Amino acid sequence: MERKDNCRHFECKTYSLSHFYNVDNEIALVSQQIKKGDPWEKISSYIDNNIYRFLGEFVGKVPFDRIHYRLGEDGFYYDGIASPIKESYRQAIPPFGAASSREQAEFDGFSAIEKAFKSSQANLAFWLSPPSPGIEGFGDYGFLFVYLKKSGDAVETQIVRYLNEDSSFTQSWRILSGLPISDRSEFMEIKDEKDFLRQPLLYEASQPEELLKRVYQTIGFSDMSQSVDFFNTILGDSLLNEWLYLYKNAVVNGQSDEAKMYHKVIYNRAEDLTRHEKNAAFVIDHGPVGADSRFFNPDLIRLAYSHYLKQDPEITGGSCPSVTAASFGNLAEKIFGEQGKLTYKTLSELMKTSERYDDYCCPGCGATIPGEKKSDPSSWTKACPSCGFQFGCAKE
Repeated sequence: MERKDNCRHFECKTYSLSHFYNVDNEIALVSQQIKKGDPWEKISSYIDNNIYRFLGEFVGKVPFDRIHYRLGEDGFYYDGIASPIKESYRQAIPPFGAASSREQAEFDGFSAIEKAFKSSQANLAFWLSPPSPGIEGFGDYGFLFVYLKKSGDAVETQIVRYLNEDSSFTQSWRILSGLPISDRSEFMEIKDEKDFLRQPLLYEASQPEELLKRVYQTIGFSDMSQSVDFFNTILGDSLLNEWLYLYKNAVVNGQSDEAKMYHKVIYNRAEDLTRHEKNAAFVIDHGPVGADSRFFNPDLIRLAYSHYLKQDPEITGGSCPSVTAASFGNLAEKIFGEQGKLTYKTLSELMKTSERYDDYCCPGCGATIPGEKKSDPSSWTKACPSCGFQFGCAKE
């Protein structure tokens, strides 16, 4: 179920950066990593993931979550876990009735993705995980896992929840029909959720991110396509990433005040980039400081730093996403506890607390409107009961 783009919620409260991102806690956690002897590369990756997930949720309003793996000799690895992830899928297979189990199908599908990425036969994969109808623990929604090969040994997994699934797998078939498939005959034999799980869609694309964007648009997830652009924008901005590098150094060295200042300018820079889309986000009389900022006079970079440091951001929620997201505050920790594997049941447990939208305020009179159930469009407020303000929320 989706809401129209003009449907907006207005949060009653605004918050400081520290309400959602505790720099001191990050310094403490990194200190523990240093004591364990973790290398800089691992610590750097950990902080990168935290920052990018934070910016994605609060600046880009990205309607999906992301997990990052590494591709090693024995397959996919998750930082902090010694054995390849495939082993955790293997261990989940029940001792009896294995061949017909959902866990065996998950193992088969994941193994197919891993094998294709290891052999460089694929750099993009789509893996559908529908619910098991009539079985406790499964709802009326499914998950789409997208595996995307990045630079070096990095593999990004994007997690999208899709709603309104039924026992005929109508939504899963709709998504599958929107994927570019040269020979559809092999998929005509799909009978149940386990068949979907056994057959991920694998692609070796010259421009995998562009293909991913087109697929998201084709299957009706336009917000997802825009989110890919958001990450490309912030990842490609050398000014933001220069400050991120300095932030990481401050965190590693336990410099709390300095880290908080860099964290603030990173957030404000990302906000500015988002507002200005692909144009140079910070323009002064002497010229732009944009994606190639390292080639500009250092004085300009200092001016940009001072500009962003003066801004005190106030964070609100307030989006009405047209794709319901698997957006979990403790996703990374949960996946670590699952030995790196992504499964329907793991994600469903995390999503139980996010079935409703947050309460919000009417922009007309300020009255508090209770958050509606995400999966029930009939409950979505169309007009403020106090002043009649029209929100414009409606089913597509």
